[in-house]
Parts: sequence; C-alpha cells; structure tokens
Amino acid sequence: SVIAITDPIREEAPQVVSMLRKCGFSKIVMMTGDSERTAEVVAAKVGVDEYYSEVLPEDKASYVEKNIKQDVKLS
Repeated sequence: SVIAITDPIREEAPQVVSMLRKCGFSKIVMMTGDSERTAEVVAAKVGVDEYYSEVLPEDKASYVEKNIKQDVKLS
C-alpha cells in the first residue's frame, strides 16, 4: 500500500507574493525542504521568481546571511 501526505497550498499565497511585489520586493525566492517536483509545482502556482528544493535549514540560514551581507532586502 501507499500513503501520500500533502500540505495544501494556502489559498492566499499568490496574493501574498503579489503584495510583496507591491511593497518593493523585486525578486521572490522560495526555499523548501520539499522535493524538486513539489517545489516546482508550488512555485508556479504562487508565482515566485526562483525556488530551491530539498534545502536543509542550515542552508536556508546561509542563504539569508549571504544576502544580508550583500544588502539585499529580505522578508
């Protein structure tokens, strides 16, 4: 037998991405521990510019630290 568990995409997610753009965020990046295929589908549905899949928490922290040093606006 096979059991599949999914987290549904929050209904308001595309509107949140749109609102971030209106607030001045020019590049929206999604980082997730999910598989490549799942990340690709979610990224397309919510409208982010870039996505990274199968990312570990420490890799997310490194990405944030690197961008802070480059004076990138993060949220």
